[in-house]
This record gives sequence, C-alpha cells and structure tokens, in this order.
Amino acid sequence: MGRYFVFLFVFTLFFNVFNSQIQKDDYDCLNKLIVKIANLSLYKLNSTTKQYDYCGIKNNNVINCNTDGRVTDIQLTHFANKATNLTSANDYYCFPFLKSIGVDSFRIEKNFIYGPFPDTLDKRIFLLNGNLLSVFNVDLEIGFNNSIKRTQIDTFRLTGGVATSLNTTVYMSTISHFKNIEFIYGTSVITNKTNFKFENDLNENKKSSFKEFTSYCSNIPPLNYNNGTIDLVTLTFLPSFDKESVSNFSSYSNVLDLTLYSWDANQVFPFPLGLSNIPPGNKLVYIQISYLIDSPPHLIDLSNLDSDTGVNENNLNKLIIDSPGNLFNFNGKFPFSSLHKNLESFNFDNGNFSELPKLEDIFKEKISVISLNNNGIGGNVQTTLDFNKLPNLKVLKLKKNKLTGSIDESWCRVNFDISNNLIGGEAPSCVVCHMLDHHPYIRGINFTNWNPKPPCTSIIPNLMYHNSSGLFLIYGQDIGFSFSNFYILDISYKFSFSCVVPGYPEIDNIQFCLNYTGTDEPNPFSFNITYPNLPLGSRTTFELAAYNMFLPLVNKVIMNSNESLTIVGRYFAYNKTVINVQVDGKTCTIESCDFNEIKCKFSNVNNNNNNNNNNNNNNNNNNNNNNNISDGNFNGLNVIVQIMNVSSQICISKCNDDNYECEFKTERCNCSEGWEGDNCETLKRCPNDCSDAGICNHITGICSCNSGRTQDDCSGFECSLDCLNDSKCNYTIGKCNCMLGWEGDDCSIQSSSSSFSSSSSSSEPSLSESNKILLSVLLIPSLALLGLISFLI
Repeated sequence: MGRYFVFLFVFTLFFNVFNSQIQKDDYDCLNKLIVKIANLSLYKLNSTTKQYDYCGIKNNNVINCNTDGRVTDIQLTHFANKATNLTSANDYYCFPFLKSIGVDSFRIEKNFIYGPFPDTLDKRIFLLNGNLLSVFNVDLEIGFNNSIKRTQIDTFRLTGGVATSLNTTVYMSTISHFKNIEFIYGTSVITNKTNFKFENDLNENKKSSFKEFTSYCSNIPPLNYNNGTIDLVTLTFLPSFDKESVSNFSSYSNVLDLTLYSWDANQVFPFPLGLSNIPPGNKLVYIQISYLIDSPPHLIDLSNLDSDTGVNENNLNKLIIDSPGNLFNFNGKFPFSSLHKNLESFNFDNGNFSELPKLEDIFKEKISVISLNNNGIGGNVQTTLDFNKLPNLKVLKLKKNKLTGSIDESWCRVNFDISNNLIGGEAPSCVVCHMLDHHPYIRGINFTNWNPKPPCTSIIPNLMYHNSSGLFLIYGQDIGFSFSNFYILDISYKFSFSCVVPGYPEIDNIQFCLNYTGTDEPNPFSFNITYPNLPLGSRTTFELAAYNMFLPLVNKVIMNSNESLTIVGRYFAYNKTVINVQVDGKTCTIESCDFNEIKCKFSNVNNNNNNNNNNNNNNNNNNNNNNNISDGNFNGLNVIVQIMNVSSQICISKCNDDNYECEFKTERCNCSEGWEGDNCETLKRCPNDCSDAGICNHITGICSCNSGRTQDDCSGFECSLDCLNDSKCNYTIGKCNCMLGWEGDDCSIQSSSSSFSSSSSSSEPSLSESNKILLSVLLIPSLALLGLISFLI
C-alpha cells in the first residue's frame, strides 16, 4: 500500500489540477466511465454547473482537467461492487485530450492493451493490483495486423497481480507499441509455481521500440528485433526461473545498461553466459549482477563486449558482481579468462576464489578501478604492478583477504586498500609519507619500517598551468593520495574535481587540479604547498611555480670542488630528471635539486667523450675550457640551466678566486626566445592565442596544435586524406584542392574536366556562382522594397 501512495503522489505531481467546468463531451464520457467502474458516491453534484465535481483527488481517484475544461489524466479505482463491469479501451477513446490512464484493482476486457486509445494518450498506462491474466488475454493476430492503428505510448506499468495467475506468457508483439515497460510484482505473493514468461514473436516486419525494460521474469526476455538502443534493462528472477534461458542474453547487443536481481536472495542462478555470445559491435557498457551465482562450466571470456560508449559522460564502462557467494569460481580460481577491452571499472566483492589473478592478463589498458574485496584470496600479492599494460589504473581495492608478500613503489601510483591481509615487508615511500598509523587502507598490516617511521624524502611535486582552462595541475612522485594530504595557505586556490588538461601529455600518477578564484591580475603562477602530517625529519613545505610560465632564474654559481657546482636561484625543480645544466657545452650531472638550488657534478667520462668527439684543430680551445672548469675560473663561459625544456642562458664575466663564487653580467638581459622587456618580464603570447585549438608554449611563443589542426595559430584544418597528384590541401576548409584533370576527396580520380577544380566536398563557388550570389544579395532587398511600396499604395 505504501508503494501505491508513492505512485499516487508522483502521479499528481506531474499535472496541475483545475476545478473548472468540464467540456460537455468530456463530461459525458467521464460520467459514463465512473458510473460503470468507480464509486460515484465520492463525488458531489455542483448546483451551478449541474456537473459532478470530478476534477481533482477523491480518495485514490485522480482526475486532472486543464483550464479549457478538458480531461487530461484519469486514475480510478475499480469499485469492488462493479467488478463484473469490465473496462474497455473504448471507455477512454472519447477523451480527445487524454494523456494517461491508471486503473487500480483493474478488471479489463480482452484486447484492452491493444486499444484503440486516443492519439493524445502518449504518456502512460498504469494497471495496478488486478487480474494479470486478463492483461495478456489478447488475439495475437491483432498485434501483427498493420492495418489496425496502435497508439505509440511512452510507458506501460503493471504492478501486482502476479499470484492471481500462476502461468502467464507475454508475447512481445502485445507490448511492442510501448517505449518503457515496467512490470513490478509489488506486494504480490510469489511462489515456486509463479510463472511469468516472455516469448519473442517479433520479426523484421514487426519490431518493438523499447527504451527501458524492467520486469520480474521466469526466463530471459529475448530482445531481438528492436528498433534502436535500449537504454536500460532491469530483470528480477522468479523462483521458477528457466536457467537455460540465460542464452537469450546473446540478443542484448543493443542494450546499454543491464541489471540483474533475484526475488529470493538465497536462490542460486547461473552467470549470464549468453553475454559472451553477443556479436562484436555491441553497446553494453554497464552490467550489475546482484544474486548468488553458480560455478560456471568453463572460464568466462567477455572480450567480445567491445562498446566504448558510456551510458552518459559521467559513467564508466563498468562490471559489478555484488556478493556472488561461495560457488562463483572455476575450480576454486578466478572465474574469468578475459574481460571486455574497454572495461574501466570492475567490482567483484564478497565472493570466493583462492588466488589473485595476474591483473594485466585479465584486464585491458582502459581499466581504472579494480575492487576484489572480501573474497578469501590467498597467496602472494602482486608485488609490482605493470603500468605498461595497465596505464590507467587508479584504484585497487583488496581488503579483507588472506594475501601475503609485500608491495613496492609501483603501488604509489594508485589509491589502494590492502587492509586486513597478511602483507608485510617494507612500506613503500608513499605509505611512509602520507598514511598515518591505523590508516583504514593499511589497517592490520605490519610493515617492518613503521615503528619508528623514517623521514619522507620522496615527494617530488611539479606544477603546470593550462592557459585555456585556467587550471593548475600538480603532479609528480608521492604528492599524496587526496586533497587532504596537503594544503595551500592562499585560499584563492580551490581544488577542482574536474582534472582534464587537454593538450598536455598523459600524467601516469596521482594528480590534483586547482582553480585560482582570486581577483589578482595576472594570476599568480607560484605558491607553496605544505604537508602537515609527514614523519619527523621530513621536509614539509614545497615552493612551486608553473614551469611553463617562468624562466629558470640563476643568481649565482658556486664552485664546490674541481668537479661540482652549486647553482642558486629560483624556479628550479624538485625532479632532477627534468633539469639539464650545461657549462660551455659540457653536461653537469644533477645530484640534488629543489626550487632554489641545484647541485651538479662534472663527469670525467663526459669530459673525455667531449674531447674525443672534437677535431684536432680545436684541441687548444678544449684544453682551455677544461682548465677553466677545473681551476674554478668561469670567466667568459656560458652556463645554461634548462627546466622542462625551458632554458636560461647566463654569461659569466667576473669570478672571485677566493671562494669560487661567480657574479653575473647585469648590463643587459639576454632574454630567451618568447620573452622580452628590459628584465625579460613580458611573456609573449602565441599568434591568435592558438585559435583555441592548441596549447601555447609561452616560452617559445609557438602553438602546439590539437590533432587535425595546423598553421602557426592552429586556425587551419589538416586534410584527412593525403592530397595526391601534386594537389594541395586547402587548410581553410581541410579539403584537397585538386589539380587539373583530377577529382575526388584525395584527388586520385581522373576526370575529363579541363579546368582547375576542388574535390566535390570542398569546392568553392565558381565565378558564375559568385555572380549568382551577388545577384541574390542585390535582388532580394529590391523585391522586398517593391512589395512594401505596393502595400503602401
């Protein structure tokens, strides 16, 4: 009864009720219907209009009327004293504005579901708690008689009434004129003898147009011969379910979302093996199985499911197996041999299999979330994760199993949960840095380097700025698992949950995006991040600057010994692999670095190689350069500091021989390409801001165009095909301009034309066509003016 009142509330919510006088033809039709099946005593006669006050809500009856006095929606309870009066479609045909019908405790005539109904009845038919068998008591030949008009209706909801008929067969032709099917057992009593089966009698000449299909069932409804995509199928298996019918899932190639339940939570059903027989080119992207699953006869291969289209832009391509029980395994092991190639999220929790499969053998490169919690998995955990095969893996959950062994630094690239396992060994650096004692993701794990914890020395943050989106991207090594691991004092920086930075290379690590919401112009591209909960002895604050917005600034160079340098300045990096230091063409190998300081060392091997590669004619020069470095004399040398391919060049003119500290020439700034001004403070913009079709390198002032775009400012369109036979690409429209005698999209087809032409898809107006256009432009206003003059006359 509770569900009924929820339905009643929703029903009335959709429509406005007006208590106006009903049009005579609608009133006569409504009065006849109520006298036939409803309780007339609920209504009062209006002495002014001489009509019963039918419009509105009376007990469970809902009748909506519009301001014109037309009946738009009818929901009536079939009065018990009138049970012998059967409702027919003709009872409703006389309402020219009717949108929806609802009958509770229904008693209907044969073929009611076929109609005819008013053409306006396009929203829904609701039948509640009546004689289920009477709904499908139809003449099948009517369903295939195309000469009989059937109104296309959005939703058919049938609730309750299951137990009143122990054997019901639904032929798909009888419901093919509905878009959404909702068969709900409601409060009905279900027994082992309750049968509700589907038979697909459709064919190429008679198809359904289902968009959603929700039903209890004793077999899998075949969904062949459906026009278009079915967005959602939700099925609940009855106790009488035919297990062999799971083969019918092979007809679900046009289904997007499939969810399966069991009416009896303790009953075991087979895995939907028919899914593995769906042909390639299918659309299935979301599968949820929430019942106890029997052991399969063989390993399950779902590699045929190849759809890469999500249900919507916020949904992942997902497979959820929720609490399948102890039987769902193959000889005690993981029951799948392969999963769909575009699968992004996989959940298999509360099951039972003995060992962890090698993840890269089962999952494909798009997988981002794997959850295998509480499955009794034993054996060694996979120590090293292969990100060459699993480049998009972001979340790995393995809690409440029996796994042993240890995990290494590769796990720092994912958010993982290994709590309540038997894993030990040394904690990887990300755990040392960012997980506190008793962290829920490592609860019950006894790491050997945990008490006391060593200092965290592995954090290597980087910062980029994306000009078009205004996003700051923090990425790097061990920068944290979530926003809560660090903070920024300036509250103008807000974390963004949308972290897509188009045009930048794929970041294979945890990353965070921020928006600057302050009013300062231009945006400050440098800030500090602080980690408040690192172990004792750790560096907690890191100064960051967007590497693509600053040149490395060198203040001084200090000679520490004959072979090592210290470079002091700003806008350096914490990641030594992105720093390159050259002194007169000789590489100084980075030993340590941070935002303000670089320490590097000259390699004898490097110097020897440089010497061997030089010609004998330059030996004297090389010897002089080598002597300058070894003696700490930097007069006249060039020092280049390169960070992320952004370089600063420093000319050294004076050295202090006592402490090997160098001062730098200040008469003139030697700006790097893309910068200008007395102090190189002005950042050049790219041509036309790259036309919003590329990424601007503010250092070089050069656009990096998106795929398919070209020219200096990315305003051009690349031709999708190679232009053959000396033809040229017209970058304005992205099509080939063919040379004389050639045509086609790629100018590969010889033509008899004797004049220069473009391919048909990219041709521009000829001279005569241009004249026609000009004539039209001039003529049409003139004609309009003549018409106006005629009107005024």
